[in-house]
Amino acid sequence: MGQFVIDVFIHAIVYAEDDEIKTNKYRYKIVSQKKLIDIGNENYKKILKIIKENNADGYYHLSMKPMTNFIDTSQKGTTYIGKTNLYYNPVGLYMSCGKNYYDVNVQKAHHQFVDKGIYHSYIYELKVSKSVLKIKSLNSFVNFINKYKYSDSKIKITNIMNWEKIKKEYDGIIICPNLHEYLFGDTQLLLDIYKDENIIQEKILEKYGENWKKELRLLSEWFRFWRCQGVIWRQTGLKQINLIDKLKIL
Repeated sequence: MGQFVIDVFIHAIVYAEDDEIKTNKYRYKIVSQKKLIDIGNENYKKILKIIKENNADGYYHLSMKPMTNFIDTSQKGTTYIGKTNLYYNPVGLYMSCGKNYYDVNVQKAHHQFVDKGIYHSYIYELKVSKSVLKIKSLNSFVNFINKYKYSDSKIKITNIMNWEKIKKEYDGIIICPNLHEYLFGDTQLLLDIYKDENIIQEKILEKYGENWKKELRLLSEWFRFWRCQGVIWRQTGLKQINLIDKLKIL
């Protein structure tokens, strides 16, 4: 079945299958669920302290191993489900706006034991270039959607934003305000409601008609899995990468 273990080689907690653990007995250290929670709590407190003492308004990335090179991902795309853009997160180097990302995700990480950064070792502060788009308010977020969404004749709920155009014009994007409560409230993910990604467009048209193209919540559905964070897909979006500290995992 596999389990979360400490990877001694890269100094981080990772998920490993049972056969991997057996064949790499010197690489993986098995730890209890309580130990995972204790490590997460300890590191979370350290992350907040380090960020507060360094630069509370900075951009931070946590890595399992030292960052040695940057891979250009401007030509790549990724989605959370299937082959659609319903929940779209560009491939690239992700960062937290101050401590905000870790505040939002730490409880989920503890409950699901998913590697959400608090189990990573190396803390970097990133200095970004002017070529990175910074969205700092609801108005600027709405303007961003209106500028880069597909035309009414092309747009679909599973393909809302023209990321090819966005990536040509910018080296990355940072969306810092926590807009989720305003945009989504207690509404469910469309995939949770309709279960099948292939019928979501049909169901949206049945419920809203063509007016769905004016509904901010629906136009923002791609943003559901984002938090207060940013992503860089081209190296020219970075001016500087500074190693701030190294967490203790073992």
